Amino acid sequence: MELEDIVNEDHELPSMNENQHPTAGKVQIGIDGLPIQQAPDVPRPEEEDVNEEPSQKQQVKQVSAIGTIFNLLNSVLGIGLLSVPNSFINTGVIMSYVVLILMAVLSFFATNIVIKLQTQTGADGFDDLAFKILGKIGSIVLSVLTLLFLTCALLAYMIVAGDMLISWFSMGGIDLTKGIWWRALMIFVYSICLPIPLTIPRNISFLQYFSTATVFCLSFFLIVMIYKCSSIVPKQGISKSISYWKLDFKVFSTLSIYAITFSLPVVTIPSMKLYNPDYRKRCRIIIITCILCCLVVGVTGITGYTIFGAETSDNILNSFENNDIVILIVRICFFVVVTCAYPLLSQAVLGSWSSLIYKVNTPNTLSNGKRALILCLTNGIPLIIAMFLSKVKPALGVSGSLGGCFANYMYPAILYFFNSKQKWTYWKNILAILLGLFGLAAGIISTYLAFVDAVHAFSSKGA
Repeated sequence: MELEDIVNEDHELPSMNENQHPTAGKVQIGIDGLPIQQAPDVPRPEEEDVNEEPSQKQQVKQVSAIGTIFNLLNSVLGIGLLSVPNSFINTGVIMSYVVLILMAVLSFFATNIVIKLQTQTGADGFDDLAFKILGKIGSIVLSVLTLLFLTCALLAYMIVAGDMLISWFSMGGIDLTKGIWWRALMIFVYSICLPIPLTIPRNISFLQYFSTATVFCLSFFLIVMIYKCSSIVPKQGISKSISYWKLDFKVFSTLSIYAITFSLPVVTIPSMKLYNPDYRKRCRIIIITCILCCLVVGVTGITGYTIFGAETSDNILNSFENNDIVILIVRICFFVVVTCAYPLLSQAVLGSWSSLIYKVNTPNTLSNGKRALILCLTNGIPLIIAMFLSKVKPALGVSGSLGGCFANYMYPAILYFFNSKQKWTYWKNILAILLGLFGLAAGIISTYLAFVDAVHAFSSKGA
């Protein structure tokens, strides 16, 4: 069966004369919190002759296949990789790979639904696609989920940066993990000195290039993990505490972490903006991207898990010695990335709060007093939680549940179902319902487990 059969002829699309989505034009954010590497906007002439032949119109240079794959990888890969080795503890080696492949396959088909619907509707982004098919209410629900997801991503950035600082203080003989208040003070001082002040300027374009640097940082991290595994395992052997198979409710914790890396349905539209519009070619790009994501996640997970086994930290870098020179370089890379990515991500959060409170989608146009309020909300909520939550896994778990399970699987299924003109008993609609129910159930359970992890982290010593 052709892939396009999943989302083809049985759809009745809304008129393209509908009002534009109120949030259209906002910066698209990847599932891991970094701004999506978008293709540049198509240049438009001031006046266009409607009778002009297509061959005479301005030709727009398309992005190559390699460039498009790079854009997609830059949008989905991020600090979530730091928790992948720890997720192997929940399900063991074999089951972890089963879940990994399942997430990749479901993400592939959900992304194909989005590609087909976007081709037919001309939506500018995932939120705009939701508006065109589901209307204002559907778009608002997606916006609320996005706001919660983005806030969790900001929280994760603060926690990861704090982990790096703790390791550096430890090298100087200062232990910030003995009491909760020393770590809380460190997070507070770091936040008000570096990332939060960077969110205050109305123009932060000077930080945009750091989003591209993320891919190079993660590539270096992957190489280091392979190097460490190949140098440590031959000497000490595979950890005796590893498990090869586990299957219980904790599988949903693993699922939420992997969902962050397979967020292609959410980021595909802006990332493929100027790629060849041919449906089959775009499908091939998605296949290649899914395979590469599988390789990166799979290699990262197995290398860390075989070294440390059940003792693998929720941030794999915390499992290594603080004075390890190679790991020190990796920590520096991640520290720079999360510090610079924080103000970039915060722009989307500022826009969401501005839209909810003041009905204005451009926070930079607000008065100083109004902007100060949304700055306090954007930075204050993750700061307060990060001061007392020392584990990054719960934050990533909630982020993966809201931005991954709900948005990746539930929303594409809903879009397909409501856009279909067939009866609900039509077999394709039934498949869409099953996909949506999977996303809903996985999102609810994984969110619950993430909150349980957070409560445990808060109640444990030095949380």
